[in-house]
This record gives sequence, structure tokens and C-alpha cells, in this order.
Amino acid sequence: RRFLRVLFAVHALELAVWVLLVKTYSRGGLVAAFAALALFFLLDKNIPSRRVRLASILIRLVAVGVLCMGVGFSSRFSPDYIVQDKSVLNRLDMWQGALVMMKDSPWIGWGNHNGGFSYINWYQPLATSTHPIGFVNSFFDIAVEFGAPVLCFILGIGFFLLFVAFRHRKTHATTPALVILAAWGLANVWTSLWRETALWIVPAGCGLYLLTVCYRSPRVCLKSIAPAFALAAGLGVLLWSSGWAFSGKYEWIARPNRGTDKITLIKRTFAEGAGNAPEVLVDGAVFGRYFGKTFRGIAATTTKTRFEIYPPWSRKPENSGIETGKIIYSGFHASWLSRRGVLPSHEIAIFYPTVFPPPIEAAGIGASRVSLYMPLASASEYNLAWRRWAERNSIQIITTPQGGLRIEPAGNKKLWRQLLE
Repeated sequence: RRFLRVLFAVHALELAVWVLLVKTYSRGGLVAAFAALALFFLLDKNIPSRRVRLASILIRLVAVGVLCMGVGFSSRFSPDYIVQDKSVLNRLDMWQGALVMMKDSPWIGWGNHNGGFSYINWYQPLATSTHPIGFVNSFFDIAVEFGAPVLCFILGIGFFLLFVAFRHRKTHATTPALVILAAWGLANVWTSLWRETALWIVPAGCGLYLLTVCYRSPRVCLKSIAPAFALAAGLGVLLWSSGWAFSGKYEWIARPNRGTDKITLIKRTFAEGAGNAPEVLVDGAVFGRYFGKTFRGIAATTTKTRFEIYPPWSRKPENSGIETGKIIYSGFHASWLSRRGVLPSHEIAIFYPTVFPPPIEAAGIGASRVSLYMPLASASEYNLAWRRWAERNSIQIITTPQGGLRIEPAGNKKLWRQLLE
């Protein structure tokens, strides 16, 4: 009777956990839980027969299915709902973009917490208005933000721990650790669990336990290193190859340069022959928060196939080389005009400056090769100072037919062509 009471209490607790999981309406969480369920009953050495294993799995699947139908969760798994579900469609779009970003810049990433921001700027379709902060996938977050080598290293460690747990499941109690780590890895495919520090407690405990198993039997564990990292490298190559398959949907290649914060933007169909790239120092006050997306809308109207772009946070843009034909300073970046080496052959465009003119005479850089772009109507306190500076140095002022500093790429394509070419 005592055994039956304990058994009843355990199953009641398990049922309560399933009820709570179903009430979250999380399809990814339910899939990860089903995977853990199947792994546990297939690998646990204490279950006497195959029939008992299958019966245990089926009973729980039926019970969870009844719970899903009872709370209306089952409708979220119907094909008609999934086809129209924005959460699924948006994930697929972002994952394709992440694969292409990984292919375009495999060795270095875009920086911690910059994956979603960089995707919006350089790869999100111009007609899309959503602003994701990440890829809702831990592995794509790591690949885009830190580079493919870091992703392969982390995958290698994960596969190593899984192999250790699998090989020692009959001699040590490693099955629970194997199930937990496998479910954790699968759940990270559907969401970015690795961002939450508290969610690392249980998987980290399992990893430490498996490391103690390695300490007790190092020879067996050493045999798991090579296949684990080989599998991780193979998966990395597969993801990189998938980026090639989807890259045709994206017009531009964007590559970050960690040393200077510079971003090289190349039209994909002219990636080999693109040269004489204009340099553009963008200001968020002029191009907007998602300056890269705005700039792509502008660049689509021109025939140029390559640009060197310095984002708003660039602290020290490098000096331009002789191969640079045009340099565009926008917003507060106009202050760099007096601090960068400008050659007489460079063509300078000062676009909507938001600082006072620097203490430099335009004659030193060739007044005939300098253009000042100003909006038709603007309440900026710097307008008069720049107009006087341009008049004093015989600089051409090009007045744009818009009000305010924030630009709209869809309007005045002739102006954008004149600015960038």
C-alpha cells in the first residue's frame, strides 16, 4: 500500500507538470518535452521490457493529447493554423536571414545582442516592419553574433557531454543528465533560452556531473572528443551551405570589420567586381534608428555596387585611401571632416550636418569637389552656420525638397542617385 501511494503521488505530480506545460500553449516546449519523454523510456536501464517502454510512452502521449484538446491547444498544431501563423512564418524568415548572415560573414560576428539589430539593418526585406531583437533560436544567435567557429565549439562541447552520458548510461546514472541536456538543446532551437541565466542552473549541474564521470573514466571519455567535434563541424558546414541556398533572395552582402566598426555592403550579383566604393558615415538622426535599412532603400536607386559604411557609433573612422572616390558625411559625422586625411582627388558630400562647421577651409580639399546638402525646411540651429561656411568657401549648396532631417528613401530617387554616384 505504501508503494502504491508513492506511485500514485509520483504520477499525480507528473500529470500536474504536464497540465502546466500544456497551459503555456508552447509548441516548442511540448515538442522538447516529448523528446525527453521518448529518450528517457527508451534509454532507462531499469525498465524491464520493450513492451513496458512503449506502453509508458503511449499512455503519456494519449493523456497529453486529451489535455491539449481539453484546453484548445490542439488547434495550434493543425496545418491550416501553422501555415497562417505569423510566429512560425517570422521565425522561418529570420532563420533564413541568419543562415545567409552566417554564410556572408562566417568568421567574425556582429557582436553580443546585435544579431537582430544587424538583421533588420542589412538583411530584413524593406517591406517588413517587425523589429526582432534576436532570431528566437540560440544557435543562430551565437553564429550571427559571435561567428561560426564559436558555434561549432559550443556544439562540440554539447555533443561531447551527450556522448559521455550515452556511453556511461549502463554503468552510471547518466540517463537523466542525457535527457535533460538533449531537451535543453532541442528547446533552444525554438527560442533563445541561453539568454536567461536562471535557466542554465539545471543543464549546468548535469554538465558538471558528467565531467565528474569523465574524471573517473578518462580513457572512455577521450574517445568522445573527436566524434563530438567532427559532428559539430559537419553541422556547421551544413548550416553554412544552407546559407548559400538562401542567399539568392538577398540583394546585398554585409560584412562587419571589427577593427574599425566599418561595414562593407556589396551587391551580391557584383560581389567580385565591385570597386571604387563610396564611404558613407551615417548618423541615426538622419537615416533613422535602422540606418542600414534606410540606406539599402537609397542604394537600390543607384548603380553603385559597393559601399563602405561607418555606423553612428564609429569612434575613429580610418583615413580614406586613394582608391576612394567619394566620401559622404552625414549628421554629426561632419565633424570628422577636419580630422580625417582628405586627398584632393576625393569628392566630398556633406549631408544634413547636425554640428557646426569644422575649422577647415574647403580650399584645402578642393572647393569644386565639395557639395553641401541641406533640407528645404528645417529648424536646425546649424543651418545658417553651414550656409555661411559654404558661401565663404564657394561651396555648392544642394537643397532637397523635404522638411526636417529624417529622410525617406522612397522619395526623390534622383537626389539619392546624385548623392551616391
